[in-house]
Amino acid sequence: MPMQIKIIREYEHLHEAEFETPGDDELYSSCFKRLRDLTTDHEVISKAFTAGKVKGRGFSIRATSYVGIVQVSESTQIEILPKLDLGENDDNARDILLKMLAAVYQLQLDPLALPAVLEHEKVTLLECLVSPFLTEVEKLLRIGLRAQYLRVQENEPFLRGKLLIADNMRLNNINHARFYCEYDIFSQNRPENRLLHSTLEMLHRYCRLASNKQRCYRLLQEFAHIPRSQDARTDLDAWDNSHDNRHYKTLFGWCHMLLGLNPSLKTGKTLHFSLLFPMEKLFECYVTHILQKKLAGNKQHWQLYDQDKHRFGKWLANDTSTEKDDAFALIPDMLIKTQAQTQLLLDAKWKKVQTSQSGYNISQADLYQMFTYVHYFQPQSRLAFLIYPKTGNFKAAIGLELTNKRHDTYTVYAVPFDTQQDEFCGLEQIETTPEYKPLLDCISGANS
Repeated sequence: MPMQIKIIREYEHLHEAEFETPGDDELYSSCFKRLRDLTTDHEVISKAFTAGKVKGRGFSIRATSYVGIVQVSESTQIEILPKLDLGENDDNARDILLKMLAAVYQLQLDPLALPAVLEHEKVTLLECLVSPFLTEVEKLLRIGLRAQYLRVQENEPFLRGKLLIADNMRLNNINHARFYCEYDIFSQNRPENRLLHSTLEMLHRYCRLASNKQRCYRLLQEFAHIPRSQDARTDLDAWDNSHDNRHYKTLFGWCHMLLGLNPSLKTGKTLHFSLLFPMEKLFECYVTHILQKKLAGNKQHWQLYDQDKHRFGKWLANDTSTEKDDAFALIPDMLIKTQAQTQLLLDAKWKKVQTSQSGYNISQADLYQMFTYVHYFQPQSRLAFLIYPKTGNFKAAIGLELTNKRHDTYTVYAVPFDTQQDEFCGLEQIETTPEYKPLLDCISGANS
C-alpha cells in the first residue's frame, strides 16, 4: 500500500475521516484512533498533539508547536511544518526547517543541493534527511572506519594472551580443553560505529524512497560485523570528538538528531517512528547561530553568551530550605558582552506578532521576563531585544519602554527576524547612542 503523507502546519487540526477517502485534514479512522491514544500514552506525542472537540467537526487532534514527522501506521505518515508567513508553499517551509536543523545540529545539508530524484517525487521530510546522511556515511567508508584495541575475556579452545587462572579453574574444572583468557583485539566496535549501524538500520526500516532504501541496505553490509548501539545516549556521550576522529565529526550531529532525541512509538505489536523538534527551542538555537556568525571576528570584541554554554550568576530567589541558589536562576537566551559588561540582552520567541492588535500579541509574561532581565543584568546600551519571526505585517522593530522604581528606563524592542534571508529587520530605525550604533550595524549586517 503506498504511503499516505499528511502535511499540516503548527496548530492545525486533524479529523477522523467520515468517508472512504479522507480529505486533506483527515485521517483514516484506525490511524486517527491510534494517534489519539498516543496523545495520552506517549511522552513525546502528548507534547506534539492535543486532543479535543471542535465546534461543528466533533473530536479532533490539534498540532502544537512541535515540527517533524510522526508515522502512525505502515501506510500513514504525518509531517508537521513550521507555520511561517510564506503562503501555502510547503516546499519553502520544509527548506527553512531543513536549514534550521542543519545549522543547529551542524549537519552537512543544503536543501538546494538535494539529489534530483527528490525533486521529481513527492517525498517527506525524512527522505530529505536520509539522502545527505547516507552521502556522509559513504564518504566515511571511502576513508575507512576507525578501530581501537579492546580488552576481552573469552573461554577459548587455545591459549591466547593472559590465562586467568582463578576463572579458568572455576569454569574449566572438567573441560580441560578450554582456556579462559584475557587478550586485546583490534576491533571497529566503537561507540561511533555502533551508532552509525543503529541509525542506518532505523532509516532502512522507515524510509520509503527506493533509492534511499537501496543505499541503506548496501551500507548496512559494511557494518554487519559491528553490533548495534544498545544505549544511544550513552554512546553519544562517549563519541570521540578529538582531532584524530575528525572524519566522524559531521556524523555526530546526524546521529544525535536521528537517534538521540525521539524514541520509536510502540503500539501493541506495531513499531512506528517519530522525529519531532520543539519549534521554540529550534528557533532560539538558530537565531543564536546566526548571531554568532554575524559577530565572528568583530573588531570591538563583542562576544555572544548563550544559555546552553554559560551560567550568568544571577538568581531571582534563593531556596532557604536547601540553601541552593540554582533553583531560580535567571537565564536569558543570549547576552552580548564586552569585558564582562553586558551590552545587549536578547530573547527569541517563536510567536506571531500582530501589529494590528493592541499590545501586538506580545504576552505580558514575555514583558515581565524582560523587565526582570534588564533589572538584574542592566545592559549598558539600555536596550533589550525580543526576537520574533518576520511576517507580512511585522517588518520593523517595535519599541516598548520599561521603567523601574529608580526611574531607570530601558527600551525593549520586538525585532523581526527574516527566516528566509537570515536577517534582523528594522534595526536601522532604533535610536541609540553613537557608541552602540556599530553593534546594531554588525547584527543587522550593515557592516558586512
